Amino acid sequence: MLDYQIVSADRTESLVLGKLFVILFMGEAGEGIPYTGVYYSDNRYIDYYALKYKNSIISPQTVERSNRQIKYEYVTVDGKITRTTSLFYEGIEEKIQGPHAENMHFELHPDYRDIFYVRSFLTGSSEANRWLKRLSPRFNVKRQSVEIQFDGYRRMVFEAKEIQRKKDKILLKAGKDLSLIRMLFKRVSPRRSTPNFVYKAFPKIKTDDRRFESLYDQSITNLSNTLESPFDGSFFPLSAIPWFHTVFGRDSTITSIHSMMFNPLIAKSTIVKLGELIGRKHDLVTEEEPGKIIHEKRFGEVSGRDRVLSGYYGSVDATPLYVLTYLGYLKYHPQDDSVKKFEGEVLQALRWIKKRVKSDGLLGYSGKSMLSNQAWKDSWDSVSHKDGSIPPHPLFLIEVQGYAAKALEGGAELLDDKQEIRELIHLAEHLYRSIKGRYWSQKISYFGEAIDGEGRLTEILTSNPGHLLWMNAITNGSAEKVAQLLVDRSKLNSGYGVKTLAYGEVRHNPLAYHNGSVWPHDNMIILSGLARYNLREEFSELLLELLDAYSELGLTGLPELFSGERREKVRKIVPMGGFPIAWCDAGILGILHSMLGLDVQHGDPYKVTVSPILPEWMNELAIKGLHILGGRLDVQVKRVGGKIKTDCNFTVEPNSPFRLETLERF
Repeated sequence: MLDYQIVSADRTESLVLGKLFVILFMGEAGEGIPYTGVYYSDNRYIDYYALKYKNSIISPQTVERSNRQIKYEYVTVDGKITRTTSLFYEGIEEKIQGPHAENMHFELHPDYRDIFYVRSFLTGSSEANRWLKRLSPRFNVKRQSVEIQFDGYRRMVFEAKEIQRKKDKILLKAGKDLSLIRMLFKRVSPRRSTPNFVYKAFPKIKTDDRRFESLYDQSITNLSNTLESPFDGSFFPLSAIPWFHTVFGRDSTITSIHSMMFNPLIAKSTIVKLGELIGRKHDLVTEEEPGKIIHEKRFGEVSGRDRVLSGYYGSVDATPLYVLTYLGYLKYHPQDDSVKKFEGEVLQALRWIKKRVKSDGLLGYSGKSMLSNQAWKDSWDSVSHKDGSIPPHPLFLIEVQGYAAKALEGGAELLDDKQEIRELIHLAEHLYRSIKGRYWSQKISYFGEAIDGEGRLTEILTSNPGHLLWMNAITNGSAEKVAQLLVDRSKLNSGYGVKTLAYGEVRHNPLAYHNGSVWPHDNMIILSGLARYNLREEFSELLLELLDAYSELGLTGLPELFSGERREKVRKIVPMGGFPIAWCDAGILGILHSMLGLDVQHGDPYKVTVSPILPEWMNELAIKGLHILGGRLDVQVKRVGGKIKTDCNFTVEPNSPFRLETLERF
């Protein structure tokens, strides 16, 4: 939450499905391999996890990861052994195949420990070893399962051919020919408990660019796996493994906005869950306020009971993004009335924004909080002046004003009171004027990152203004100036994407969390904005750079961030942070939405318009099965003789009258 840990995503094997994730290194978890183990709902349940051959640990010759499985191959004196580690909702399955598989067994150490203890964020006593006291001294069973209870309600069930206890460890023994070993959090069938139905519901794409198609496919696979519990009806996107795989207001709303036409159930679940957790009272410790959207909620054995960690509201941008998620859902899926029961919560969020903007003139945050910075760049030093000094609070980030203006403007349509409607529109216009007038710096010919508590503008070059393009919050002329700087290889562009902070700034460090690294989710927001403004040259250049990074990293998707050294000088870019991460995986969906220029105007009939662009190096794009107005839309775009030709039709008719038009962008 507060610390920054580097997770070498290219050196560990990670699997995630719902609330469960596993991190191994060469098939093993244990001492000397930090953070590895089996995690479920903010607790680590197993910290030592090793496959042994005749009581000795062996290393795999090959490791192959795909979707929800990792396949390992081992070479022993008995021959080749294949191990397949798979996840299903609520459990893990290990398959061992090969000659004399009975000579293999798994050795585990259950470790019931809050994730914040694993991170050393919390210290002191925990319940890590209470399970030992709950076991019978006689622990040797065959052809059955054993259940371990860690506290009153958390448990694991182990199933294997033979189960033994060895001091503080559990041995799961294989049988002949084929061994099935399962570790379960609930007794469910693995065959019925996979997210294939989620993945299949996403639109399918085909292009003449192999990497773009591959990134899309990997991203929707990752996104399907990080949804909380689709079989129980929750498509809420959990964030990033290992440390942030929980409820985050900002992350889930951005993911939802991107995926609105690709899987509307994600936005629907986000509206519901965040609406249920919306602030109801004033609390100075947790920073809860009526109408404020939660920043983070934890469920660990200690963190889930902690006053702050179990519900922390220190985010300035989650609330306007929540309003925008609701407005987007109503725009593209007006036939679904089920989310309208949360309109009261959306109006509370809207009035929280209104109150703060009326009070301060802008939407910002004070420094009297656990997080000193409360937008997406939440490092303590992510906002600075030109000399590197930390500005005094309160702080008013530029992208937050864009979010707030768009939320106030769109939210006015939800109201009946004419005076309040005028008030919201007036405040939105005030924020647009402030962005244009107060945030533009003649000195750097660019928008500053923030206005501080003394009214001074932080005149440094950051990626933040790129979010204004996503919100369509500035003029075409200003957008062109921002775009030119974002792709400038001497300033904000590494050659693999837009950096968080430009070369030459005092606090610049290409390996810093928010001060010089490259964040794919940030770049995808910028790319969506470039496409909206029809800035084709910059869009084509930046998207190609991101695909180059995807190829270079060699991961099944894009990580939370990677190093921001100059492309010409670095041998290999370094993946950092969490992986996979939902708002990054959803980003490619947002890019496609903007590329299609797809819009819905309400009326009788509804008007659906498509006005696509293609990057300069792509000639064909076909998307089948976009979710709009209760129907499914196919779109095919081709470059023919220098012009864009578009064909589109509903394969499943909307449940309301509509008119479908294609427009050409100029």
